[in-house]
Amino acid sequence: MKNLTTLLIAAALAVAACSLPAVDQRNLSISRDATQKIGNGDTVFLGNYTIYSAGTKENPTALLFDFKRDDYDIAIRLWGEPLGEKEVEYTIHRLHEQYKDPEWRFLRFEPRALTVINRKGEKVGYIYTSLDSVPMKRYQDGTVKVYRPMPLPHDGNGNDREVRDPA
Repeated sequence: MKNLTTLLIAAALAVAACSLPAVDQRNLSISRDATQKIGNGDTVFLGNYTIYSAGTKENPTALLFDFKRDDYDIAIRLWGEPLGEKEVEYTIHRLHEQYKDPEWRFLRFEPRALTVINRKGEKVGYIYTSLDSVPMKRYQDGTVKVYRPMPLPHDGNGNDREVRDPA
């Protein structure tokens, strides 16, 4: 009887675990769904966000997607004005072209959407980038401020970031 009770409890826990949504609520975790929608230019998805760009038109470092329907403004003023639809499309294109170009070999990751989660566990936006780090500050009240990533070298060769032989 004790084994049957243990088995029923284990089965109930397994069913409960399987019924939970498969949502990764870690800050800066990769969202495959958002990555695909951004990469495909899904206009319905993109319409839910105020979108900002860091870097220059030809050498962007990241796109910041600030969810429109919440009380949080995650972009600091240095991100500048939000982008229009054509600007977003071109910036996504440039991020992908940079990653494919051997001159940009220090970009270790294909552009992907990193989920921005506040300290309350709420998703407040995404950062679409090939960079390996994004500066931000998360506050106890749920506020998140995402800072512009460091600009990339204009010639794209990344020599300023390589470790050089001291000899």
